[in-house]
Amino acid sequence: MSRARTKGYQEIYKDVDDPKLTSEALLALLSSCNVRAEYDQALRLTSELSSLGESVNDSAIIYMPEAPLGVLSYLRGDFAMAKEHFKRAEDGYDRDRHLPLTRLTGYDLRVFASACSALMIWQLGYPDQAAATGQKAVEAADTLQHFESAVIARCMHAWVLLMRREFADALKSADAAVAISKRQKLNFLEGWALTMRGLTDSAVNEDGGGIEEYRAGCKIMIDAGTRFYASAILASGAEACLRAGHPDAAKSALDIAFTVKDDIGERFWEAEMQRLRGEVSLVGNEGNERDESEAEHQFQGALQTARSQEAKSFELRAAMSLARLWQKQGKRQDAFELLTPVYDWFTEGLDTGDLKEADSLLKALGDTETSAAASC
Repeated sequence: MSRARTKGYQEIYKDVDDPKLTSEALLALLSSCNVRAEYDQALRLTSELSSLGESVNDSAIIYMPEAPLGVLSYLRGDFAMAKEHFKRAEDGYDRDRHLPLTRLTGYDLRVFASACSALMIWQLGYPDQAAATGQKAVEAADTLQHFESAVIARCMHAWVLLMRREFADALKSADAAVAISKRQKLNFLEGWALTMRGLTDSAVNEDGGGIEEYRAGCKIMIDAGTRFYASAILASGAEACLRAGHPDAAKSALDIAFTVKDDIGERFWEAEMQRLRGEVSLVGNEGNERDESEAEHQFQGALQTARSQEAKSFELRAAMSLARLWQKQGKRQDAFELLTPVYDWFTEGLDTGDLKEADSLLKALGDTETSAAASC
């Protein structure tokens, strides 16, 4: 949203005594604050919007803050609260009353809630439900024929598929997001789409392919003043650099990601950021040798954060990283006992990348223990 439009909405919000106009101004300002990652201000605006809806007993106004509140709660790491708001955003949607609000937000509220919740559902440990939710958001956006919503849905769906390690499908979704955003001249959304395509490409090509496109996308987003999801996007770029054999670049990106996280209050990706710091410590970087003690400290921190958020997919990743370290240190039984209950918790997505890797690691640890017992 331009500064001129923001100022205009601020004047309406302050000077007009009309619940409908006031609610629309609040929603527009709220959406702008979310995109700029001004989460404290966004939270205040959602409170005012909710209070206004209740004071005039208008269900349309009461509905307005649900999707933004879901995203706010999610990005701040409160997944339980986010689930409640996302459900209300889904259940309370009325196309005739709420689709016109896209002129204020830049996206359809239900599509936005569904698309964002898909990634959270993956983090909570339900990879199949996450993929289905993401696909549902894409289909809903296409049905509405709302281009901004279609790009957002495809970017988030690509992210979910990337987490599932379904790279071909993730690339297809990101490609479509780039194509729509370019064709419709959706500036910052083109940046987001390029970022997701670059990250997906870098996962397929471990030689660093895609990193430049990722960086180009990040620049577009930064120039547009967009910072929401910034800590996770930066951390994902760090992972791409580490995978490509550039630990110094990975460390720098992670340092920035942690600074951004603390600055704007994003905690939803914190466990994965801690895990990646541990992986960087194991590789070492310019001026620093590999540090197994620091790596273990970071892995343990990642486990604690993931457990506090009930982020089972991140708990699994952290447990695998620590188990691999303990395996190399000869603590195979400890590694097996750590990873087994985390893996056993999952009831779906057993054919996705992380869970197949965990299964292979457990089999290797179990085979080692069986062989050791047989030799005694």
